[in-house]
Amino acid sequence: MPMAGLNEGALPMVKEMTERAALLGIRAGRMKGGAMLIDCGSGREVTGSYEAGCRTVEAACGGCARAWTGIGAIGPYTLPILQMNIASPADACLGALLPLWKVRAGGEAVSASGPGRALARRPPRIYQMIEMDEQADDAVVCLDAGWFPDDDEAGRIAEACGVGVDRLTIILAPASGIAGAVMNAALVAGTTVARLIKYGYESDRILHASLRVPVPPPSLDAERVRDAACLGGTVSGTIHLVVAGYDDAIAGCVSGRCSWTASRDTRLTAPVAELTVTDSRDGSVRRFGACDPGKALEHFGIRRRSVRPDRITAIR
Repeated sequence: MPMAGLNEGALPMVKEMTERAALLGIRAGRMKGGAMLIDCGSGREVTGSYEAGCRTVEAACGGCARAWTGIGAIGPYTLPILQMNIASPADACLGALLPLWKVRAGGEAVSASGPGRALARRPPRIYQMIEMDEQADDAVVCLDAGWFPDDDEAGRIAEACGVGVDRLTIILAPASGIAGAVMNAALVAGTTVARLIKYGYESDRILHASLRVPVPPPSLDAERVRDAACLGGTVSGTIHLVVAGYDDAIAGCVSGRCSWTASRDTRLTAPVAELTVTDSRDGSVRRFGACDPGKALEHFGIRRRSVRPDRITAIR
C-alpha cells in the first residue's frame, strides 16, 4: 500500500489558519494538554468566514484539493457558490473528507473528518477498499461541533491517530457557522465518489474531480444546515470527473438515475444533480442529470420572489 501523506499535505493550511486567524475570523491556540485547537465558528465571538471554510475543506482533504467561493445567481437571489478541484479523489474524499468517524467532544459524540481519520483507520474497511496506508507524525482532525473537546478527549483522539497530543491539530467547524456551512457543502464531492466506488468502479480509475455547489445560509440550527447542504447538492450540485475508462455504473451517482430517500442517516450516500464525465482513454465526454436551482432555494428555506425594477431605489 502506498503512503498517502495526507496529514503532511494539510499542514500548510493549518499554518495559514494559525498565522492569519484574526483576518479569517477564527481563533487558534494551544490547549493545556498541548493540542492545537483552531476554532472556525463556535459562537458570537468567533464567527468564521467563507475563506476559513475553504481552508478547512482543503485541510480536510489532506492538501489534495483547492477550494474557493464566489457568488452566483440562483433564481432571483445571489448566493455563495463553492468550487473545488480535487486530485486523488478517492484518497482525499473517502480517506479524509467524509465525516465517517465518531469521537467525543464536550462529552458528546461528534462527527470527525480530515486526514487524521486515515491514521486512525476509521472505518477500517474504507482503507482496505482504497488500499491506503497513511503514516505521519502529525494529525489533523476536523470536528463538526459547536463545543470544545477537553484535554482528555483530545488525548484520546491523538492516541487513536498514533501521534503525540502536541502533534495533533483539531479544527472546529460547526455546521451552524459560516465555515461549517462551506464544509458541509463540500461533502457533496465525497458522497459522489463514495457512490461511484459503491457501484463497483475502481477507486484508482477516478483521476480528478471538480465540484460546483451552492452553500446553504448559516443557521443556529446545525441539523437544518446539514440537510440543506445535502439536499442542495442533489438538486443543484454539479461535478466533473476525469476517469480512466467509462463504465455505466457512473450514471448511478446522479439523482435522476438512482433511488435515494433523504434522511439524516442517508446524507453521506446522497447523489448529485448533474455529472459530466471525461474518459481520459478516448477523450469522450458524457453528461447526466440536470440542476434545478429553484429547488435549491426551497431546501435552503428561501422563498421565491420576483424583483420589480421600479422597486429598486438608486443609491446616491
